[in-house]
Amino acid sequence: MNMNKKRMVIFDFDGTVVASMEYIDEMFKRLFAKQGIIPDDEMLSEIKPKGFSGGATYMKKEYHLDDSEEELVHYMLDEMSVVYQDIIQLKPHVVELLEWLSARDMKICLATANIRDFVKATVERTGIDQYLDYVITIDELKTTKDSPEIFLHCARKFHVEPKDCVVFEDSLSACQVAKEAGFYVIGVQDETNKGKERAEMHQICDIFIDDFSQVIRKLTY
Repeated sequence: MNMNKKRMVIFDFDGTVVASMEYIDEMFKRLFAKQGIIPDDEMLSEIKPKGFSGGATYMKKEYHLDDSEEELVHYMLDEMSVVYQDIIQLKPHVVELLEWLSARDMKICLATANIRDFVKATVERTGIDQYLDYVITIDELKTTKDSPEIFLHCARKFHVEPKDCVVFEDSLSACQVAKEAGFYVIGVQDETNKGKERAEMHQICDIFIDDFSQVIRKLTY
């Protein structure tokens, strides 16, 4: 697949552009532990595409937690605030890829389950905000990444057909819905998408990469 035939790229944020998923997993594990629950990888994979508010709603409904949804969200945001402001770093070779795409006048979008304040803090601190044409969150669209709506929204905004867009994602469920909606999907390896989930991503995605150093070579030949 020649990247020059594509018009837009849509990046996920956590676990794709930034190495944050281990921090998020640990936060959810601590939150579950407060409720006397030990989560497994499948539980965490189910919650993460829903974002903080959607994750709180899901946890409250599925596990009948004593805390209110507002209390759960407050805990999540309080735990992760400093992490996004000061700690989380870009994944290797992200800047090189963004420079490569920008030089070819590709529209570059960030479509995330995170909240805008955390994303803004991280992209400005790392300097990648200069490459981004558009940032949108699932909360702003009142959706989750169990739906392709956030990807379709990006495509509609720039009047691009899904088949002419590339989606980079580390989440199995997000890869599934993006692929079903007609996008070209590149699965991104992360330490948290392992075992069965990673095997399924290999089957679903058009390409699966271990890191972004592979992308230019794979997309231009």
